[in-house]
Amino acid sequence: MSAMKTKILQKLTAHTSDITSLDFYGNALLVTGSSDKTVRVWRWTAGSGYREEPFSPLLGHRYGVTSVRVSPKGAVLASASVDGTVILWNLSNGEITNVINQQAGEAIRACIFSPNGATIVSSDDNGFVCIWGQDKTLKCCRQMLAHLHGRNVRFNPTGTLLFSSSLDKTIKVWNQQGTCLKTLSEHSRYVNCLAINGDSSVIASGSNDRTVVVWDLSGGLSLESHITGIRSLLFTLAVNTADIPLEFTCPITHELMKDPVFAEDGFTYERAAIREWFTREKAVSPMTNLELSTDDVVENGKLKQKIEDYMRSLDGAKVDAVN
Repeated sequence: MSAMKTKILQKLTAHTSDITSLDFYGNALLVTGSSDKTVRVWRWTAGSGYREEPFSPLLGHRYGVTSVRVSPKGAVLASASVDGTVILWNLSNGEITNVINQQAGEAIRACIFSPNGATIVSSDDNGFVCIWGQDKTLKCCRQMLAHLHGRNVRFNPTGTLLFSSSLDKTIKVWNQQGTCLKTLSEHSRYVNCLAINGDSSVIASGSNDRTVVVWDLSGGLSLESHITGIRSLLFTLAVNTADIPLEFTCPITHELMKDPVFAEDGFTYERAAIREWFTREKAVSPMTNLELSTDDVVENGKLKQKIEDYMRSLDGAKVDAVN
């Protein structure tokens, strides 16, 4: 295989916090969403590169933006947020055309247009996958309790199947009527992202367990279908061969912890990482998005000892290998 030649065309640095979502429309339009609560719209111009549209940034969300998607015809932009809303924007002038409100106010983690643009689907922290009709009222025409905590949603290219993933380690497959056709269970940690190939025969899922699982769906899906575990699992790609126990890694940085601490939400984090999180998000859990009554943390001494023992065992193994 010949080496692929690449070069950096441009760096866009307008956002002031994490970039959480990107979407292209055609070759000229790029949309970016960020934890800084803003959406920015960029247009490519020959000789000048990407430049922000005059109406950008788009301001309307109260908390960080989690997902941005351009409609199939390029006229509307949808942005989802931790504030529990999906805002629809007119891409010709940046004006808000409508707002979808999650009834319980839970964070919305993902949004997507159906391939024909007739509906919008959202996935939220309550575990609901909601299908919204694109009319003036934007009523929720179907609401499925899909998961414990929703993470991502994707349509197949024809719009006949909808896939959702979650912190509950599963992927679910839905038909147009909102019936769950199949639950795919292989991951041992949260399933964060999904991708479907062009003919809907293969779906790939990425997880905090450091694997990408590729599923064979070519046999079709129905209420009676059964995808057996080993046969449906085409291959698993290990992203990290170090095999560090998952409990030793910080859920914010995904790196080995040196100073693990408990937060009020019951999860353990690297002290520096959770402190930085609280300066940006105030007292909100990174894992559940629920408000905390305090941002105080307590050292997880037991886990810290386990990590230190683990690191010593690795050092011992290296010495044995040399000898």
